[in-house]
Amino acid sequence: MAFMTRKLWDLEQQVKAQTDEILSKDQKIAALEDLVQTLRPHPAEATLQRQEELETMCMQLQRQVREMERFLSDYGLQWVGEPMDQEDSESKTVSEHGERDWMTAKKFWKPGRAGR
Repeated sequence: MAFMTRKLWDLEQQVKAQTDEILSKDQKIAALEDLVQTLRPHPAEATLQRQEELETMCMQLQRQVREMERFLSDYGLQWVGEPMDQEDSESKTVSEHGERDWMTAKKFWKPGRAGR
């Protein structure tokens, strides 16, 4: 009988130790899951970062266009460009080899259109 009592007491101690270990591991898992959530990039933040990059690039390009227009105005010139539909059709010109034909797609100076 004493042997059975001792065995039962040992098993109860083992169960208590395992329960404490499980609780400790559960707390550690919860803390690590919180850390993962904190460190994981959120899609909304990535989208926001991409938006900021694009806005910065847009501002740089706008500044570059202003500088180019200022340069042209120093020489009495003004950029007029071409209508958007004409630019699109010229950029899609394809040669017989299936490659973009740069000779017809480039925006060359056209003497007859100099005054327009």
